[in-house]
Amino acid sequence: MRRKNLDLATLELVANTFKILAVPVRLLILQQLQNGEKSVSQLCGDIATSQPNISKHLKILYGASLVDKRQVGNSVYYEITDPLVHKLCDLVCSGIQKQLNRKIRVFSTLSKSQPKKSKTGRRVS
Repeated sequence: MRRKNLDLATLELVANTFKILAVPVRLLILQQLQNGEKSVSQLCGDIATSQPNISKHLKILYGASLVDKRQVGNSVYYEITDPLVHKLCDLVCSGIQKQLNRKIRVFSTLSKSQPKKSKTGRRVS
């Protein structure tokens, strides 16, 4: 099935989403939220960065509708709102794993085809 081409405005929205997801700390936050909601303080304990930094990135993720929040007393809890975030991350990670596996096979083949050298640096026949 062929997909219809998107207009420029829609492509800009797609590009903006990828730009938001291109920050490693935001990916760490989303990774921590994969198994359910967490408070900001829980996220700070899981991720080696400051509370203001976590809050800044959560605000961006919230603004992009990738996470939702609820307040209970003084604590704010966040959760992923769009299950497509999980699918997208799984798809990208799977693609990267395939690329790495191909590179490993290539390097393995190359290293087997290289002539062996002795400890003195001379080729061994």
